[in-house]
Amino acid sequence: MYKIIGTDFVSNYVHRKHPELEIVSVCGNGYQAYEEFIQNPADILLTDIRMPVMDGLDLIQKLQEESYVFVPIIISGYNDFTYEKTAMRMG
Repeated sequence: MYKIIGTDFVSNYVHRKHPELEIVSVCGNGYQAYEEFIQNPADILLTDIRMPVMDGLDLIQKLQEESYVFVPIIISGYNDFTYEKTAMRMG
């Protein structure tokens, strides 16, 4: 079973579609997700690109710089390919 940390909207969606996955934390903003991940690292990080306090790209970059190993999954409803290009460069 994979441990997942995500933000509100994304985690609720995943829980409905894949109830077999263990969502260990649901966070309201990027900084809260960062703090939670530090305390309880997960296998998968589900994030929106744009969030309050710290956006999803900054969240992923900060965790990668600190050498955490996880699979980032980014969800976005924005129609701006700049975000997608940045996310793809990050892996």
